[in-house]
Amino acid sequence: MLHKCARGALMLVGLASLLGLAAGCGGDRTSVYPETGGNVAAIENLPGAAKEVLRQVNRYRARNGRSSLSSDSSLNGAADVHSLAMASGTVPLGHHEFERRQEQMREQMDSITAMAENVGLINGQGMNNLQIAQEFVRLWSGSARHNANMLGDYMITGVGVARTGDGKIYVTQVFAKLGP
Repeated sequence: MLHKCARGALMLVGLASLLGLAAGCGGDRTSVYPETGGNVAAIENLPGAAKEVLRQVNRYRARNGRSSLSSDSSLNGAADVHSLAMASGTVPLGHHEFERRQEQMREQMDSITAMAENVGLINGQGMNNLQIAQEFVRLWSGSARHNANMLGDYMITGVGVARTGDGKIYVTQVFAKLGP
């Protein structure tokens, strides 16, 4: 179920789930995100910002008595693909084909028992990686559902951050809990 929060462009899916379609994840990227004329040439993937988002989320979790999340390459790849697709205009900001991505991710990692996703958009013109990460954590912590995801009983995560030529920053963070 898709939930929209009242804070601008931030959206999330509660304990629903996510992804599984980046290279190496076994998903077919074109079947999930058909080309719709987005301007991919002006899009930049920001792996340094993605690492900083994870670092800042883990700092926030520690301040709130929660354990750190471990980075997962499959979830990172899927989050990258989704952020790049949003930034290119191939899909709208949000959780386009979320259920399909969830199925694909669970096929890759059958031990997943719960998943959640935070997605956001800011004007990041002139911001460095730390500022980008801090702004998303600040915005998400002010939203009950996003905050619940950041502080949830998850073990692994993936983060993807993309920037458009005009400075818009799109982020996807996926959270997953693993079970027996």
